[in-house]
Amino acid sequence: MASDRARLYHLPDAAEADSEVIAALRTASKRRFSRGDWKLPVRAWVSSPFGVERFRNGVPAGRHQGIDLAAPHGEPVEAPGTARVTLAKWLQKYGGTVVLDHGRGITSFYSHLSSIEARRGQRVKPGDRIGRVGDTGAATGPHLHWGVYLKGEAVNPLRYLAKSERPGPTAASPTLAGAEPRASSKEPRSARSARRAELLRALAGRAEWLRSRPQALIAAVVRRRRSRAAQAAARPAPAGAADQQPRQRLARRPSRTGRGTG
Repeated sequence: MASDRARLYHLPDAAEADSEVIAALRTASKRRFSRGDWKLPVRAWVSSPFGVERFRNGVPAGRHQGIDLAAPHGEPVEAPGTARVTLAKWLQKYGGTVVLDHGRGITSFYSHLSSIEARRGQRVKPGDRIGRVGDTGAATGPHLHWGVYLKGEAVNPLRYLAKSERPGPTAASPTLAGAEPRASSKEPRSARSARRAELLRALAGRAEWLRSRPQALIAAVVRRRRSRAAQAAARPAPAGAADQQPRQRLARRPSRTGRGTG
């Protein structure tokens, strides 16, 4: 099994496939094709979020440049927004691969497709089918790798989705699929609001108690000051401090006549 996985990620044309995909991702039109929020390319849950550290055969392989959407084999993959197809090809490393140019430096990348249903140069609209989910290329199970690039730099694809389109957490996906990895460990907003309200109630009760008992507040302050004074007195004096006498300043008294003493 280990030898099979080693062969899976060490392919002879991996560098050539990478260069071809990078060239397609950097081929973006100045004209903007997509406007508004995108739709999810396939109904699925996020099995691997954006930006997580990846390991291949026990060796760090950099951070995930997209998200993996786990879906059944053969599930239709649709264009999330209006775009032009700049790459539609079978590559040994990525399997069925499609790259879309959305204009203004925004491109999207789809890989491991079981079938390609788009051709290079074709214009697609939101909802047009571009392929089907598969496990071709360097993949261990059926899923769609979806990447979005802004001027050649990878960004989180979920940022471009409408809120209604963002996949939520499921039993199979314990992390919050609609958020970046740093936000996946945060508690839900409702729990944060309830905890904040409880804290405010506790602070208000404490303030009311202090206002109703001023003598107790004064006694507490006096005890604190006495405790600090006792701690300061108990500290050992520095060496040589006992030999030093405080200097007294002698004030010159004026004479009764208002003149100096001569």
